[in-house]
Amino acid sequence: MTSARRCVERRRRPSNRQQDDKDAFLAAAGLVVIGDKYLDGYATAELLGVTMPEPDDTERG
Repeated sequence: MTSARRCVERRRRPSNRQQDDKDAFLAAAGLVVIGDKYLDGYATAELLGVTMPEPDDTERG
């Protein structure tokens, strides 16, 4: 296996430490309640106190 291929494989599968770091961050930020893999942007923004445009706002993108 080439070194580039190993690098791609490593990016696909987070190490246990990376997973533990992610879980610790989500817990410390109080975000575990909305998920640990995919975060709803609006739910995350609400928990963090960030104002988001309305879902039907054309500036949203």
